[in-house]
Amino acid sequence: MSGLSTRVVQKVSTLIEKNTNPVVNSAVRYFNFWKENGTKKFLYNYYMYSDAKVGRLVGTDANGVKYFENIDDVLGKTRWMENPKGYKFDVTTISPEWHAWAHYVNDIPGHKVLQGYSSKWVVPREINQTGTSKAYSPPGYILNKAYKKPQTNFEEWTPKPPTN
Repeated sequence: MSGLSTRVVQKVSTLIEKNTNPVVNSAVRYFNFWKENGTKKFLYNYYMYSDAKVGRLVGTDANGVKYFENIDDVLGKTRWMENPKGYKFDVTTISPEWHAWAHYVNDIPGHKVLQGYSSKWVVPREINQTGTSKAYSPPGYILNKAYKKPQTNFEEWTPKPPTN
């Protein structure tokens, strides 16, 4: 950054830090995010998540979803997740081991919960496939590619037109 832009950033940062107005606090959060991550990531996060937050990385799950926390943020909005690039937000992307932490049920991060459980019967989790070519469609379902119209061994009845 040039000397002028650095001084502007420092001046705006000091002015904003002193204010307790919630609207200004949102502006502070957006400004800090932009300052730390740049314009491209700010616009991407605002488009994907309708918000831009800064916080500490708590952990990452097997699908690449990153979990963050910022205890200085608004109560109830201190924990959030970011999907890997290319994924749209879907609630099923929260893995079971991270679910309790993300919903404030407990303070144990998912990677620590996972250490306590190792069963042979546990199947690797997949993200919801609804709306994709991998989606489940039961046999006999009309939209199933293998669907065949049921065979009929009878002749359909059609009523005779009324005679006058």
